[in-house]
Amino acid sequence: MLCTALMRTAGLDFNEQGDVWARIAEQRSVFANPPSDPQVWASFTGDVHRLLVGEARADLLGSWLDAFEDAGGTLRKLREEGQLTRWIRAIIALHVIFHWNRLGLPARAQAILATAARQAVLGPAHHLDRLRPDHPRLLRSGSAL
Repeated sequence: MLCTALMRTAGLDFNEQGDVWARIAEQRSVFANPPSDPQVWASFTGDVHRLLVGEARADLLGSWLDAFEDAGGTLRKLREEGQLTRWIRAIIALHVIFHWNRLGLPARAQAILATAARQAVLGPAHHLDRLRPDHPRLLRSGSAL
């Protein structure tokens, strides 16, 4: 919810937020190994969707929420003033990764959360998943990346 608060105050709409999650999922894709049970994954992705569309409660998150909203507002202002040297979504994706790293969230957990968030926003677009050399489609075709 904190990351969503940052994205919202930075001025990102829901689909742009999905792009941020897709960027994070791509950067962490080597660690991704979502549950193999489709029902478990669908339930988890549904839970993540509820978090993404919910409102963060200041009474529970206090100064953390303030800090994330301040960061989002600062990024929005810098973008509006033309002072960013990278696209805002790329910057926010890195902020989320750095935040999760500082919390000590394992890379695999980051990959699964980002993939679930991406799918919760953009849908289960399998063509967005990075194909690895051991991907079944590549093994059937005999080609390699």
